[in-house]
Amino acid sequence: MNLADLLKKNFVLVPVVASVLVGTFTGVRYIVNLTDTINTNQQEIVDLKRDLKVAEDKIVDQNTRLTSAESTWQMAENLLINFVSLIFFHHFQKTYQEHNPYKIRMFFFGLLLFPFDRTSYQNLL
Repeated sequence: MNLADLLKKNFVLVPVVASVLVGTFTGVRYIVNLTDTINTNQQEIVDLKRDLKVAEDKIVDQNTRLTSAESTWQMAENLLINFVSLIFFHHFQKTYQEHNPYKIRMFFFGLLLFPFDRTSYQNLL
């Protein structure tokens, strides 16, 4: 028997066997590709988690630095307010002390009881 007679007798069986072989090969290739994709995605997830942790640490560091800068700025404002009030006090004392010392003392006693707010000091500048 030659190959042509064998193919004629098994006309239906040959395509079925061929499709089973091709389907098996395609299925195995799909599973291998899917496994590679899953492994790659798992590695990317691990990398993203690491990057997220680094970003969170940087955010905490930036918040700490921002809080420190705000504290420094507030301290500088307070020093400026104290400095301006001291200059104002010396200027007022030097200018008006000769006229009526009692009024000067009462004015500054009033400042101790009712101190200026920030906007009042900014208006002095």
